[in-house]
Amino acid sequence: MENLTVFNETRITTALISCIVMWLYAFLRTPYYSSVGLYIRLSSQRFCQNLLSNKRKTTSHFLFNNCTFGVDVSNEEIMEFKEQISQLSERINTYKDILHSEEETKRSLILPFFMALGYDIFNPAEFISEIKCDIGVKKGERVDYAILKDSKPIIIIECKHCGIKDLTPHLNQLYRYFNASKSTKFGILTNGIVYKFYTDFETSNIMDEEPFWEFDMSNIDNDDIELLKMFCKISLDIDSILKSVKERRYKKELEERLEQERKELENKLGILIR
Repeated sequence: MENLTVFNETRITTALISCIVMWLYAFLRTPYYSSVGLYIRLSSQRFCQNLLSNKRKTTSHFLFNNCTFGVDVSNEEIMEFKEQISQLSERINTYKDILHSEEETKRSLILPFFMALGYDIFNPAEFISEIKCDIGVKKGERVDYAILKDSKPIIIIECKHCGIKDLTPHLNQLYRYFNASKSTKFGILTNGIVYKFYTDFETSNIMDEEPFWEFDMSNIDNDDIELLKMFCKISLDIDSILKSVKERRYKKELEERLEQERKELENKLGILIR
């Protein structure tokens, strides 16, 4: 056992030294914002995270695009959450064709979704419905639900019937309330099947026109489940989520840049060969 421990410590030390060398190479031999430099830095970061995350109980085991954030969560809790989401996905496929109104959609699909995230939908200090959205000349409008923290809304939710395919025309109420509320950090637009998540990356306190993330609950994948776990009541950390989403955007831009440069290189090689 002692030899095994020494062996594991040696492996970790060697791996960390290798990562440090890769980082130094990225910084010293390539421009900071070049694709190669970014790729090396991102790859070494992933390697360290994967190497050091082999624990039964890990900090923020729920990963998103190889970024780790959040609180201590056991593997059993993660598996239980994934099972709940899987059951909700099956529920959608069973019920979506027999739900005839927005209220039925809320009751059968949307409220169970937020219950799975750990919110007490019957506690008005935590989860409230029909929050007023009187802004300017617009009176009497309401956002369907809000998740509260310290008696202030931090997440607002606008719901539509599951039969509505295009949700974009229904964004206005969410947009107006988000912009008027200084405490709101996320807006969610959903028909119980598709969930679109918004925040204010472009301009502070002004909701972006495009969602930073969306997924289909009837066909949700593991990456979506991992990020969704960060929105659970027990692990909700606004700063960590925003940091994770920014890393996602960074990675996506990097991949697009690498793909563009690959195509340009192929074109140049093709010209040289001809």
